[in-house]
Amino acid sequence: MDPEARRAWEAARPGRDHAVDAVCIAPWVSLELDPTGWVYGCCANQLHPLGRIGVDRLGDIWNGARAGVLRTALQRWDLSVGCGACRWHLEHGRLDPDADVYDRYPLDVTDPSGPVAMTFALSNRCNLGCVMCTPELSSVLRTRAGLPAIASPYDDAFFADLAGFLPRLRYAKFLGGEPFLIPEHHRVWDLMAEVGGPDRIQVTTNGTIWNDRVEQVLDDFAVDVTVSIDAATPEVYESIRVGAQFATVSEHIVRFRDRCRDAGTEFRLCYCLMRHNAAELPAFLRWAETLGAAVSINVVSDLGHALHDEPVDALDAVRRAWAGADGTGELTGERAAVWSTQQTQLDTVIAERRAGAPIAPRQAQRASSAVLDIGALPPVAVTAARIEAEVAFLAAWSGSPDVGRLVGDSTGTVIEVAHPHARLGIDAALVGASLSDLVPTLERADGRVAWVIEVSADDDRAVRGFVLSATQPERGGAGSVVRVVLFRTAPDRWTALIAEDRVYDVGADGPGDAVSVAISPR
Repeated sequence: MDPEARRAWEAARPGRDHAVDAVCIAPWVSLELDPTGWVYGCCANQLHPLGRIGVDRLGDIWNGARAGVLRTALQRWDLSVGCGACRWHLEHGRLDPDADVYDRYPLDVTDPSGPVAMTFALSNRCNLGCVMCTPELSSVLRTRAGLPAIASPYDDAFFADLAGFLPRLRYAKFLGGEPFLIPEHHRVWDLMAEVGGPDRIQVTTNGTIWNDRVEQVLDDFAVDVTVSIDAATPEVYESIRVGAQFATVSEHIVRFRDRCRDAGTEFRLCYCLMRHNAAELPAFLRWAETLGAAVSINVVSDLGHALHDEPVDALDAVRRAWAGADGTGELTGERAAVWSTQQTQLDTVIAERRAGAPIAPRQAQRASSAVLDIGALPPVAVTAARIEAEVAFLAAWSGSPDVGRLVGDSTGTVIEVAHPHARLGIDAALVGASLSDLVPTLERADGRVAWVIEVSADDDRAVRGFVLSATQPERGGAGSVVRVVLFRTAPDRWTALIAEDRVYDVGADGPGDAVSVAISPR
């Protein structure tokens, strides 16, 4: 993580009295469950699942080895274990990344018995087919793609386990699909009424549903409501939120706002910022100002939708339009802060691009040999003990003792294969090859394409992450995640460590072998 970004986050982060010193406390306070049963430590990290319902019990996931790996990484301020989205935001002027949400939760012991917050997205049942969504999160898109319905793993055993977690919760979030349409969510709400639960819950809805069941939830619980709405005009909104009507949702927004105001809960509007709707961000913020609504901006990074991946001339055009937008000087409070942050982030990206920096791999990109180059090596030479510590971490991360090790010289040539990794093709045949030959080696050994998902550097190492997948990795596909960690060991020597996590891979031992897999690079 960039040292300047680290200092800025340390100064700005809302949490100050946590029992754990870590860049983010999410895996100590949170569990997030998706429609296919995967369980994560936070909403932004789908590259390192903690386990899977239907294969693992909820308590085993919370106390499991994969949760321990993520906690260890975050304690050493390592954001390379699937946490690149927050690192990207922090290094691009946004000091309210997803980590900011979890930082506000209490953490007064180092080994909590369970989370204080849980996020439930227990089905992809939805009535919309939004352009930036996927068949894993929208039943409409799944039907259109000709895919079978997702078989729910959330059975009686899960709800029996959940009953032991609910009384400890301070907060519970419900996502979708469309959360008000999901029967499993209503079962959670019924269970909360029976065994207890948090004083407040939060529902993120597309705003299209208003019926007796919605009103019953609002009557039974103190509900913070977030409406996802990604435009300020009917034309743009209905081109993004396919299947919705802007007029109907606008009416429901006022009703939700009024119910929250009467109940003393929070009403919020969420905006998925994309190239399709960037021009409407000022108008959206002005609308939120008139409603007195809190606002959140989700910066979409998916290929084909990401604003910040656009050519620099297109980014300049957006920035000029924002600069000339009417009424933004009248924004107050959170709306003004969000507006300032989005301008700063766009300015940072434009400056990087003009300086010749490549687009960051926030989504998987086809890996070239150039991504592995000794020019990436930090200048600091590390000790043998440091190397062994990283080997131990990679073994824990991968769930396997197989950690390949290459040693090379100042020309980038491999001079020794200190430890092989047979499945990845790391063997004595690499002696005399270049470090850059590692990418085609991985591809030949695995039989699939290498897609780069991580390019980062810390004080003493460089990290490169790949997904080995037949097609570009996306949610719902299969793949193997490979980490390559590079160290300088002497002025003319380097070491590369190579490990593989096959949790999402078909044919591997683990959850991915038992049920359909799902991989989402960011």
